[in-house]
Amino acid sequence: MTPFKAPIDDILFSLNSIANAADLPDWDGVLCAEILQHFASFAENEIAPLDEAGDLQGCVLDNGQVRMPDGFSEAFAKLSDAGWQGLTAPEEFGGMGQNSVVAAAVSEVFSGANHSLQMVCNLVPGAMTTLLRFGTDAQQKNWLSKLASGKALSTPEQLAEMQGQILANRAAASAMQMDSSTSDSSSSAQPEVSGSSVSAQNPSQTSSQRVPVFTRSEEPAGQPILMSEDHQQRLLEQNQEYERKMAEWAAQLDESAMEELDQVDQSKRDQLIEEQKRLGEFRQKQNNPPKIKRPTATDRNIEIDTAGSGNAGKTFSLSDGQSTMSGDTSTSSTSKGSSRSASSGSRGTSNSEIINLIKRNYTPPTAARGSTQRTTLTITVNANGDVINVTASGPDSTVNEAARQAVLNTGSLPIDADDPKYPTFTIQFKGSN
Repeated sequence: MTPFKAPIDDILFSLNSIANAADLPDWDGVLCAEILQHFASFAENEIAPLDEAGDLQGCVLDNGQVRMPDGFSEAFAKLSDAGWQGLTAPEEFGGMGQNSVVAAAVSEVFSGANHSLQMVCNLVPGAMTTLLRFGTDAQQKNWLSKLASGKALSTPEQLAEMQGQILANRAAASAMQMDSSTSDSSSSAQPEVSGSSVSAQNPSQTSSQRVPVFTRSEEPAGQPILMSEDHQQRLLEQNQEYERKMAEWAAQLDESAMEELDQVDQSKRDQLIEEQKRLGEFRQKQNNPPKIKRPTATDRNIEIDTAGSGNAGKTFSLSDGQSTMSGDTSTSSTSKGSSRSASSGSRGTSNSEIINLIKRNYTPPTAARGSTQRTTLTITVNANGDVINVTASGPDSTVNEAARQAVLNTGSLPIDADDPKYPTFTIQFKGSN
């Protein structure tokens, strides 16, 4: 079992920084902290070690008496001897005279250390408060010292009976005051209550000024507590109003919960519909790929239908080496080549065009006249079509050099960055005499 450690810092922080206990009259924060420290030490060393063992052993009913788990009686004796039972009792009755805020802080530590033992002592502060506010002098003198010293405890039945007597006294006093206000007689008979005795607080007062005090009834416990009809009616109306408001609140809560649930369901349905739509589009693209007919060596005019792909509704056409795109009315642009036309598109420069340009600057070497003048040219151009490098390879070195020089003399070719040949391409050059 993990040793209990009282959360003193957390309790003091809650009192001082959250609850603003310093605003209370006669609040002594230093004294409260010292009381908590002393009780925390007692709780950690004497009360907390009995918690787990007490839960395992439990209470035993023996010959009509309830016996507490081992160690509980000794711990309670130490608790009483240290004066903790009289924490809120006035000093004249042997108590410490502390307020309910300090008592609540101590009770927090007590319940954390050993809730079972704390429940045994828990009703004592309430019983003492009831006696101080409503008890007679005799009741206070008889009970407060016993409760503060630990010689007596308060049970729920005793506290409920005490509160019932107090309610009866207050109801009877209210009824008496109402009767005295409507009566002109200087003396009135005291009300008789079945099973109860009535005594005056001050015998020197006239009967019309006396406040009746009802002592403990000897009748069975099933008899109702004495109260006026008006008081009973008010309690009934308050209870009915409470039930009505609780029913309205429950209905509003159910309605709000149903609205939130409907919104969540609708959001999920919308999300599912969107996912199904996207899945359908994906399957449509899978089942309908672009239809491209494999071209042959003799094909000149080729059309590609891209229906169902990312370029749906567009048709690419290759005619005589030129490419055009239709189906998009918002744009019509050429794709490749040096010649540009809005109607026919653009095309890459053909090898025959480049060879014709080179031939204009080609001078056949004398030694090669009458022979086959063939060579392979590898040409590199920049984005403007300017020749930046050229190599030639063939069986005749003089033809190679003449063809290479012809390319350099040409200087610029009709090729740009969009041309398929860019930046390096190879052509077969055939010279002539």
